[in-house]
Parts: sequence; C-alpha cells; structure tokens
Amino acid sequence: MTNEATIATPVPKSRGWRRYQELRRQDAADKIEIMRGLLDGLGRPSTMADRIAAEQIASLVIWARVLERRGALKAAAEVRDQITRTQRANNFKPQPAVPQKPSGDDFLEEMQTCATPQEAE
Repeated sequence: MTNEATIATPVPKSRGWRRYQELRRQDAADKIEIMRGLLDGLGRPSTMADRIAAEQIASLVIWARVLERRGALKAAAEVRDQITRTQRANNFKPQPAVPQKPSGDDFLEEMQTCATPQEAE
C-alpha cells in the first residue's frame, strides 16, 4: 500500500527559480564577453597569465553585479576595489599603441604635397 506522502508529485518551478536560472545564464554569457573584450584589447597575443587574469577579473565583475542586484552595495564596492587591485597586480595592461609608419610611396607623396606651393583660389 502506498502512502500519499511518499509519492513524488511534480512541483512546478516557481517564477523566482526561473528568473534565477535566467540571470545565471546571462551572467555566464557576460563573463565570456568580458573575458574576450579584455583579451582582444591587449593588442598582443595573450599568454596563459593574461587568460587567467582575464577570467579572474571577469568573475569579479560578475560577482560585483550580483551583489549590486542583491542590494549589497558596500560589498560590491569592495569587490570593485579588488578588481582594480587585481588588474594592477597582474600588470594587465594593453600594449602601448605604436604609431604606424607610412610606406615609402605614401611618404614621398605626402612630402611632395607639402613641398609644392598651393595656388590661391
């Protein structure tokens, strides 16, 4: 004889649970986007240390956003400070921009344009 309490009845998922799962998926996608943006912004091939630092920074950014959603603004500010410290500690900076050198043809053409007097119109 079966007991009514032992029969597992399907319980519909609550709206809060569905929203929580949706936010987790969104946070995971945002983390990947942040990591890609950090690594693409380096302007050089990324090393393993760069990839680990990017993952760590992206995780901290997502955690700060979660804390802000929950209303823990003081804790979120501490995490934001930790993000800044992590960036400095890992020396996670983009490579300085190198000015582009003009090709020989472009250089000669530009010099000729500058050297020839322009007629007044």
